[in-house]
Amino acid sequence: MKKQPHPWKSVLACVGAVIGAGFVSGREIYSFFTRYGEASWGLILLSAATMVFLCTLCMRRAQQEQADCWCSLQCFSGTKMGALARGCVTALMLVTGGAMVSAAGHLTELLWPSSWAYPAGAVGTLLLAWLLGSRGVGPLSAVSGFLTVLLIGVMLVLMRQPGAGESAVRVQDAPGSLLWGTIRAVGYGSMNMTVAIGVACRAEKGESGCRCCDRRALLTGLVLTGLLFGANALYLRYPGLQQEAFPIVRLFHHFRRPGYVLCVVLLYLAVLTTLTAVLYALRGDMEGRGIKQALSAALTLGLPLAVSVVGFAGIVDGLYTPVGLCCLGLVFLPMLFSGRKPRLA
Repeated sequence: MKKQPHPWKSVLACVGAVIGAGFVSGREIYSFFTRYGEASWGLILLSAATMVFLCTLCMRRAQQEQADCWCSLQCFSGTKMGALARGCVTALMLVTGGAMVSAAGHLTELLWPSSWAYPAGAVGTLLLAWLLGSRGVGPLSAVSGFLTVLLIGVMLVLMRQPGAGESAVRVQDAPGSLLWGTIRAVGYGSMNMTVAIGVACRAEKGESGCRCCDRRALLTGLVLTGLLFGANALYLRYPGLQQEAFPIVRLFHHFRRPGYVLCVVLLYLAVLTTLTAVLYALRGDMEGRGIKQALSAALTLGLPLAVSVVGFAGIVDGLYTPVGLCCLGLVFLPMLFSGRKPRLA
């Protein structure tokens, strides 16, 4: 019998899939939560609850159907709705992959002031993520655990620094309404769990019983909630960073060159983990469609690179929410109601 993975391996693999897309730069936290002021805490809890529910649903389905690839789940096979769902997941992977490629290019520019820095960082990171993803979820889990501990340490250090400004904008002054913020919070959770769908299915193959899936999904949600709460508390103290593309890098600037370099390296590794998960899911979909290996590799690498020209900030502010909500309606709802329904009790 195949040895089952340690519970934390699945948890950290899912966290690693989310960590780059969800809060690597700090801009995501500002865009979806911090700009709503005190209401940001409730929005984080709503988003976390969405992520736990969807992660549980995905893991249970993968366990019941013994599927190690998200596109082999029954709800994605043989129907027009399944085709739409797979198209939606692919679109989100391309959007997220493009954001991560763009972020990698910008991070490389921060350390290497050269006209070649952005293209070298973008293409080099794309190839490195491809190689890392070919080794399964183990390396992703290991890097994610390392990053989680260090990012918590970074946030604790920054919270102790003097010089914070007044609290961030109140909800009535924030762009849009609280209702729109609520919708975006659900979209944020849906987007992140769709990004993690590939590693969640792979990690749960062969598990027996639903309680194990529930426990792992809950642990994943708790880790992500802790990271979101810590980051939100930090950025509420520094509202002047709202327009920064990488607020956490700016916060580390007063630690001079060593701290600055450390922060950039950590963010780069976080980008790498999410990009690895994205390429893993994209490659599984391409191969599931019967596309030849060479063409599959070209599409998996080339399409995120093409999307990256939109730029990191434009992707986060303009594309995350609508694509995330589409995935909620086309991916997770059919997963919930079609075929064998997972027991939620």
